[in-house]
Formats: sequence, C-alpha cells, structure tokens
Amino acid sequence: MVLFFVLMGMISGIVSAVIKNSWGALFIAIIVYLLSASLAGKILKLQQSEFPISKILSSGFGPFFMVWLISWIWIYSALL
Repeated sequence: MVLFFVLMGMISGIVSAVIKNSWGALFIAIIVYLLSASLAGKILKLQQSEFPISKILSSGFGPFFMVWLISWIWIYSALL
C-alpha cells in the first residue's frame, strides 16, 4: 500500500512541477492524495473490514507528501 502512495506522490509531483502556481500545485497534490486514498482499496483489493478509509489515509499521508515534495522540487528546478 505504501508503494502505491509513493507512486501516486511521484505522479502528482511531476504534474505539480509543470504548473507554475504553487497554490495550484498544492491543490493538485491534495486532490490526487484523496483520490488515491479512495482508489487504493479498490485497486489493491483491500478488505474494508481490515483497512478502513481512515487507516488508508493515515498510512499513506507521510509517503505521499514526502515523495510529492521531493519530486516537485527536483522537476521544478530542472525545468527552470
């Protein structure tokens, strides 16, 4: 599950780097995070009883935003 959030964070960081507005980039990251949290259960076929949405949200928060921030900074700097 963590690798799923890392992958989604990287994709979100790449998309956010193309956008020159930092508030827009943060908005995209939040939207992708919420969508990936809802899709994680379906794509990874997690049982709702073992992994409620609150547990998915809390376990994916750190990896997603760390990878998003690092990939956003690297790619944004490379595009300058």
